[in-house]
Amino acid sequence: MPASLGPVKVVTISDSSDTGSSSIADLLKQFQATVTQKLSQLVVELGISSGHPVSCLVYDSFMPWVLEITRQLGLIGASFFTQSCAVNSVYYQINEGQLKIPLEEFPVSVPGLPPLDADELPSFVHDMESEYSSILTLVVNQFLNFRGADWVFVNSFNTLEEEVVNWLASQRSIKPIGPMIPSVYLDRQLEDDTDVQAFQQFTGINTVMYYSPTIVQMAGFSSNQLATVNWISNLIVAQTFLSIAEAVGTGSTFLMLAGIAVLAVVFVIMYVPETMGLAFVEVEQIWKERAWGSRSTPTREKKAQRLVLLIREMEKQERICHVVVIPYPVQGHINPMIQFSKRLASKGLQVTLVIFSSQTLSTPASLGSVKVVTVSDCYDAGSSSIADLLKQFQAKVTQKLSQLVVELGISSGHPVSCLVYDSFMPWVLEIARQLGLIGASFFTQSCAVNSVYYQIHEEQLKIPLEKFPVSVPGLPPLDADELPSFVHDMESEYSSILTVVVNQFLNFRGADWVFVNSFNTLEEEVVNWLASQRSIKPIGPMIPSVYLDRQLEDDTGYGLSLFKPALEGCMQWLDSKETGSVVYVSFGTLAALGEEQMAEIAWGLRRSDCYFLWVVRESEEQKLPCNFVEGSSEKGLIVNWSPQLEVLAHKSVGCFMTHCGWNSTLEALSLGVPMVAVPQWTDQPTNAKYIADVWRVGVRVKANEKGIVTKEELEKCTREVMEGERGSEMRRNSEKWKKLAKAAMGEGGSSDNNITEFAAKLASKFNETTDSKA
Repeated sequence: MPASLGPVKVVTISDSSDTGSSSIADLLKQFQATVTQKLSQLVVELGISSGHPVSCLVYDSFMPWVLEITRQLGLIGASFFTQSCAVNSVYYQINEGQLKIPLEEFPVSVPGLPPLDADELPSFVHDMESEYSSILTLVVNQFLNFRGADWVFVNSFNTLEEEVVNWLASQRSIKPIGPMIPSVYLDRQLEDDTDVQAFQQFTGINTVMYYSPTIVQMAGFSSNQLATVNWISNLIVAQTFLSIAEAVGTGSTFLMLAGIAVLAVVFVIMYVPETMGLAFVEVEQIWKERAWGSRSTPTREKKAQRLVLLIREMEKQERICHVVVIPYPVQGHINPMIQFSKRLASKGLQVTLVIFSSQTLSTPASLGSVKVVTVSDCYDAGSSSIADLLKQFQAKVTQKLSQLVVELGISSGHPVSCLVYDSFMPWVLEIARQLGLIGASFFTQSCAVNSVYYQIHEEQLKIPLEKFPVSVPGLPPLDADELPSFVHDMESEYSSILTVVVNQFLNFRGADWVFVNSFNTLEEEVVNWLASQRSIKPIGPMIPSVYLDRQLEDDTGYGLSLFKPALEGCMQWLDSKETGSVVYVSFGTLAALGEEQMAEIAWGLRRSDCYFLWVVRESEEQKLPCNFVEGSSEKGLIVNWSPQLEVLAHKSVGCFMTHCGWNSTLEALSLGVPMVAVPQWTDQPTNAKYIADVWRVGVRVKANEKGIVTKEELEKCTREVMEGERGSEMRRNSEKWKKLAKAAMGEGGSSDNNITEFAAKLASKFNETTDSKA
């Protein structure tokens, strides 16, 4: 196949069908499966290589399933009918059930056509016993999305089939655009559209798409230059056809195909006879004359030289593997995936962080070397139920992601090779597969919590639970209030989220990689057990490098918040306090405490007689006891927001009263701060269990029969951590875990090695793929 037909670039894909298939039906199924698998990725590559995103797929009406691919990619889809409107009208009537087959009475009446006898109908209709009868399904199925396509073209013209054209147009808008023969025999509007190109079109009928760099090989480019030409070539998908005759491969059809092949060879010899017996440099000169005009002119030569210089300059640029990271749009999921993005970028990958949100966010264009893209209006935050919101979110992201991947590849100059998606979004793996990309699942919660959900998914743990404590491999026995809240509290308004957390494991074994935000020594037993189910890669703790290994320059914070930070002098206040004298209190960005519980915390802090820094969101301020802020000004500071990592790293902080969210837990462990665990919901009760009983870095409060933690309990637990021998033991354990966290993330540590392995294998696979395409 030529690389172009005039201004139309030609791409072919080989090995898309096995001509030795046992039946035509098998061949057609195989063809559909192969094209469906390859087309999405090809569209991505064509957009990148041409520098222009693909906007529309014009597909042969024999391939109606291509419309579904266009919808997934957000493209326009146009169906092209290559046969006459008269023939198409017969097939349409069968598809609509207006013409029943096998036919029993003749002649047959079809709107817009004269009466037709048996031998005047398409053979597949009247000859049901033919070896080709299975093709009837193919020709009838052209109309599966007849009304759904954005455009319908037919290779005919109005006056040729006026009556049947008008009738078909009454069913839906159609556009006759024929006759499609070379312009030289019709209007001569297209220069050089002669019988030569007609022959080229004819010899291309039996192929499907695949790019062949013949044209640039003839120009004398090296293999490295070919790779670059692949990169910058302006490629467009040409009209693709399927020859049914190819399925036979024997008899008269075989002879016909062989004859075409011989004719092609003869044509080449006749068309460029002057190349026979010439040296390569002479052939090259002839090719330049063909490419640039009848004789090379100085202007044309300069153009050619500039093109070669551009290619050589571009091939100097390093080919970079591009990864797109997609967190679930809540702060506790965004933060660790930001840090993972930074780590990947530090290993030489190009990384784009994509946040799908319900509203337009004020986010930076980049976080260091990580590009940030936000997509708004992905769900209605005011949906009537959580279940509706989740369905809406999935539908919107599924609709937008494929096209976004195309655009990111084009705008960056580097095709996307991998999607790293939040495990809350397992359906992204299917999109990755459609685009021919690597799919990696990122679990933001602890391995202990993930193991509970995994057991439910595998039906090893039946819910609702009836007996306690519960045994889960790799975990200590868990009572009801030590399990994730969605598991034991089936009546909660958030119980629908149980489906989300369990469905994280829908493609647990199908993903190419699975990452968990933990580290080996922190959860050794459960990490090993999960790894026995499939390979997993602990890569945590995912907190800024400045607090751990300091391998990443200027990585001092997450750098992105869905909330507007409003520093209120809390760091200056901490500076004025003695070492280890302050209790830092924060319950995260989502938990909403009741007014009674807020009062108990307030008075518990006052009774502890410790200095305290308490983060109370603006929406929660009205729940504070009357005059509490003013009355506590000597001992306490209440703020709407604080830089939590900086606070925990401050020498004056001796204790963290926390809701036990996993990010907060990892931050406290990494910075060596003991905790008072006040879990609220979701994964927090299980994290609290580990804080108190496994890692022994804190104490968990006990709620009364009403579910309220009293001021007396809070005072007791705070004093236990801040004072006495048990508090000293907690501080020693906290220091131990701090060192282990730094070791895991340091150069050559277990988590660092897992990230390095992923980056290296991804880059290797990318280069292999790029080289093979070159």
